[in-house]
Amino acid sequence: MGPIRTLVVAAVAAGSLSGCAAGLHDETSSERSTPYVGGAVVGGLKIRDVAVIASAGTSGATPASSPSPGDTGTTQGSLTMVIVNDGTSPDNITGVQVGDGGSVTPTNPDASGTVNPGQSLIFGGGAAAGSTGPANDLSISGLAAPLVPGTTVKVTVAFQNAGDVVLQVPVLSGPAA
Repeated sequence: MGPIRTLVVAAVAAGSLSGCAAGLHDETSSERSTPYVGGAVVGGLKIRDVAVIASAGTSGATPASSPSPGDTGTTQGSLTMVIVNDGTSPDNITGVQVGDGGSVTPTNPDASGTVNPGQSLIFGGGAAAGSTGPANDLSISGLAAPLVPGTTVKVTVAFQNAGDVVLQVPVLSGPAA
C-alpha cells in the first residue's frame, strides 16, 4: 500500500470513529436505569421526589457527625420527599421506615406530619425557599448496613387514612465532608 492510500484509510477510520455518540439515538443519550427519585400516588396523596441522601462518612462503622439541630449524632443519612394532597380531607404521617429497620426522625421537633387538602409538605433540603420556619428535615438512623450511593432502598411511609405506601428509592451521595 502506498503512503497516500494509507493516509486515506487512516482519515476515513478516524472520521468514522469521531462520529460516535452523535444524534438522537446514540448510546450516551439513553436514560439511566436507576431513577434519580421515587414517587407514588395513593388516593388523593401524591408522594414525589423521594430520595435517601447518604451522610458523608457513613461507609464505615462510625456514623457521621450531626448534620442538623435535633440530630442525635447517629445519623446515617436523610430522607427527602414532597407530599401533595389533592384529596378532600387531611391525612397524617404516622411513621416512616427506611430499609428493614432504619428509623426516620424529624430534626425539627415542631415539624408537622399533617398534609391538608390543596397543600403540600416538603421534607429535606433545609428550609424551603421563602420559608421563615425551621428546616423540616428527616434524619435516618438504625440501619444494619451503610447506605451505598448508586443503589436503591425500600422506604415505607405510613399514613393515618391512606395506609402504608412502599417505595423503592435511590440512595444519592451527600455533600463531601
